Amino acid sequence: TAQTLVICLEERFHNIRMELFYSIFEECDCITRYARLINNGKEDIKITRLMSAQLDTQAFEWKITSFHGDWTREMNRYDMLLQAGKYVNDSMTGFSSNKSNPFVMFGEADTGEDYGNCYACNLIYSGNHRTSFESSGHGKFRMLTGINPDFFSWILKPTDCFDAPECVLTYSANGYQDISLHMHTFVREHIV
Repeated sequence: TAQTLVICLEERFHNIRMELFYSIFEECDCITRYARLINNGKEDIKITRLMSAQLDTQAFEWKITSFHGDWTREMNRYDMLLQAGKYVNDSMTGFSSNKSNPFVMFGEADTGEDYGNCYACNLIYSGNHRTSFESSGHGKFRMLTGINPDFFSWILKPTDCFDAPECVLTYSANGYQDISLHMHTFVREHIV
């Protein structure tokens, strides 16, 4: 079972409420995160961007790992070092697939299977997705994931709500092997 924290934010001029859901799955060492937007106003609201999760940390050389492929060549691993600038893993095909998987990892440059600090993010979503990583000149590193905002638009009627896709996050101080164990346990116990 999970414990869930809900943080509620209000926008007064248009009477919009945002709820940020954080659920802790202690037995898996995973946290899930998603956002819900609620229209408590009297007019329609047009949503053009609503991301699922953001994670900020210190900027240094991060190794970003994403998985891409094609038919019979699924889940090919690609590593990229990011010291400055931006990296985006996304899909605009209308679905998530082996071409651009919505699962990514990032860790210290020397992270291996059984050593190093690393994080993983799995967006539980089968549509157009985007996960971006950006390293700023101010010593900050940001990961942002959710529905791909390119060509996204949703009309939120009064009293309706819209949920961003859920994102599963995990951390390991012992390399990628623990990331795999955490995610496999989460999928087995809470998705399958």
